[in-house]
Amino acid sequence: MKLPEEFQKNICEVYGDIGRQWLVNLPLHLQALSRKYDLRSMIPVANLSYNYVAIVENAKNEKWVLKTSPQGADYRKETLWLKMHSEVAPQVQMFDEGYNAFFMEFIPSSHTLQETVYQGDDDKATEVLAGLIHKMYSKPAPIPEDIPHLSTLISSFQFLKGKLSDAFVDKARTLWKDLTVAQTSDVFLHGDLHHDNVLVTDRGPKVIDPHGYLGDPCSEVGAMIYNPLGWEALHDEKRLRRRLEILGEVLPFDKKKIRAWAFAKTMLSMAWTVEGSGRVPPHELRIAEILENEL
Repeated sequence: MKLPEEFQKNICEVYGDIGRQWLVNLPLHLQALSRKYDLRSMIPVANLSYNYVAIVENAKNEKWVLKTSPQGADYRKETLWLKMHSEVAPQVQMFDEGYNAFFMEFIPSSHTLQETVYQGDDDKATEVLAGLIHKMYSKPAPIPEDIPHLSTLISSFQFLKGKLSDAFVDKARTLWKDLTVAQTSDVFLHGDLHHDNVLVTDRGPKVIDPHGYLGDPCSEVGAMIYNPLGWEALHDEKRLRRRLEILGEVLPFDKKKIRAWAFAKTMLSMAWTVEGSGRVPPHELRIAEILENEL
């Protein structure tokens, strides 16, 4: 079974020895799922990253999307979020906790919002993301039990120590602490809402791959600020300011708070990259420096 090198690298970085063994056992794992759910075909998606994802078809000629990963991946949170936001997400068909896998409806899509950016319409992509945030969190919704709060992620900033100046890291850590004080307005967040997690479909934009945390709905602006990863135009301060301007126009959040969350989430993303690879991503550092200047 030939798997993309980047996918294997990601699994090993995140899950260590458990991930390496899971990759070895993956062919048998998929065979067992095929037998259990009477799957007749399984075609992996082209851009495997941190999960094995495939388009499958069962004996009833129903097309689903299969998603599976090592046991460390918490699909309970993911499937809960998708079910709660079915108006903007694919429908979950079933969750198999024993195999740490779930199936969701297959919605035809030729591209994600990332392609919209690459095609030169970053404003449109930003407007779509802002509109989704507004739609998802404008109405009160129940909070599931046993969902971690964003405040629990503060320890991740330790990975930036020695990589960036202490003052820079301390500012991010202090800001994170202030932004993640528990509030009655906290919601069940997607937690990683960016361009490649939004499918462009005939039924409107559809959101996938939620991480699932509790926290301030304004925090959802963060991941889209430093994505698409490696997009050189984000080094342009003008482009970054334009994104912040659109977010401020569409969303009912304080503009200073939007900027603060953009900075804090960018720094958190850098910390996770350093944790996994030991390197500071230069484009995220540039974005954080631009944002930090006006905080």
